[in-house]
Amino acid sequence: MLDLTRVTRGELSMKPEILDVHAVLQEVVELCGNGRPAGVRVTAALAAPAHHVRADPARLLQVFWNLLRNAFQSTPTDGEVTLRSSNDDAGRVRVVVEDTGGGIEAGDLERIFRPFYQGRAAGDRSGHLGLGLAIAKSVIEAHGGRITAASEGKGSGARFTVELPTVAVEEARPPAPEAGSLASSGVSILLIEDHPDTALAVSEALRLEGYDVSVAGSVAAALERALEPYDVVISDLRLPDGNGIDLLRQLRSARPVKAIALSGFGSEKDVRACKEAGFDEHLTKPVALETLTRTIESLMAHAEAATKRLVTPRRG
Repeated sequence: MLDLTRVTRGELSMKPEILDVHAVLQEVVELCGNGRPAGVRVTAALAAPAHHVRADPARLLQVFWNLLRNAFQSTPTDGEVTLRSSNDDAGRVRVVVEDTGGGIEAGDLERIFRPFYQGRAAGDRSGHLGLGLAIAKSVIEAHGGRITAASEGKGSGARFTVELPTVAVEEARPPAPEAGSLASSGVSILLIEDHPDTALAVSEALRLEGYDVSVAGSVAAALERALEPYDVVISDLRLPDGNGIDLLRQLRSARPVKAIALSGFGSEKDVRACKEAGFDEHLTKPVALETLTRTIESLMAHAEAATKRLVTPRRG
């Protein structure tokens, strides 16, 4: 969770870059997929023609992740959560997260963004809405936008609207990589992790290091994502519909890939099983970012050296 004190004092570190809001929303849906209650439908109508903004990727993803998670937690079985985007006002993109859950009492609408305020209607299962919404408001306003809430009352669902200033498409070209990120620039990673908080933290940390990261929360999602090649696969071992060892065997049956097991299990038996299954490295949670990036760089260096040996002609 972001530090609320730093947010409210305007001291939160921001690293803005050009972002595709639609891509951020699609990733949030994937991240929250395993936390979606059974029977709750998700509908996306991302219709805004202009949907690029200048924002901190980790902060913006955290805001939408909080909104979608809150919607899931307040929506009962057979309910629906809808995401919509539009350009109702020139130069701004509007994103709406709407649910058919317990709703918000009229008196709570003006107070729901206050720190630690928990006035959501019955049916909400989170127990910690106030802090997340307070932070979301501060982050969105720090980006020159605004966030509002609306509801017809108890039992009528809720609608959260985020508005952000857009940037011209010409500005949305990828910036030149910084000198310190040359090792990670262009390296694609498939992260397979079913715990939303862990997936969010690891993926955003790697993105800030310059890696191109896609996230899958299950074996099925990973196999679908893996139709496109990745340089490195980082996988948890226990997944909701299988395990990382069997998954890697399936991935490697299609093409060779460098792989790192990232797991809470670190016994000699666990490490040996991973190596026998084809994982190049085994890291035990919690793992420092420096350790993870160093491991990725080592794998890529070995892969590059192997490629050079294959293409370098022999003398004589």
